[in-house]
Amino acid sequence: MQSHFQGCAISPCYCNLKRYWLVLGISSVILIVEIIGGVASRSLALLSDAAHVFQDMLVITIAILIELAIRRGANEDKWRRRGAYLNALFLLSVAAWIVFEAIERFGSKDQILSGLLIVTATIGGFGNYIAHRVLESSHSKDITHRGLSVHILSDLWQSVAVVAAGILIALTGFMIFDLVISILIAIVFAYWSVNLFRAAKQKQVYHSH
Repeated sequence: MQSHFQGCAISPCYCNLKRYWLVLGISSVILIVEIIGGVASRSLALLSDAAHVFQDMLVITIAILIELAIRRGANEDKWRRRGAYLNALFLLSVAAWIVFEAIERFGSKDQILSGLLIVTATIGGFGNYIAHRVLESSHSKDITHRGLSVHILSDLWQSVAVVAAGILIALTGFMIFDLVISILIAIVFAYWSVNLFRAAKQKQVYHSH
């Protein structure tokens, strides 16, 4: 599969659109799995990951619409910059939601099912890894593609962090690790959001190799 994507990335077969549709399908599966796992395990970290996956799906949809608009003759610079601003806002909104939920849950006595948490986050991480590999097989480095890659890569690292939280909870019995990991994830998302804002503002819209 990857060799096909690499082979036609510079041909007019619209492979980036194929990539985006494929990643959208992968993200849909991850979202369903993580919502079920997050509710069942009572983990904020896992539900935060699911919320981010949902945002990813919105970002992918925007990327698809941008590619279609550009192919119909729309102004590439303007559309890609608008998409980058939206991507940054999505990341920032997820970070704010995680912090709000962490504050709401602070002091809660709910027991988190660490085993289910670890298994679900591992499945999500594997799916995000596949999605990231699909995106990275592209020769395109425009800001739309870069923004989408940031979202998927951040999801991958979030899944790793959630697995770490599950392991710490299993070893120590301290539920607070779920909130601590969630706050750290929010900080990273805010940082990446600022970087995307700067890239769009500095007109770093298109880079290729």
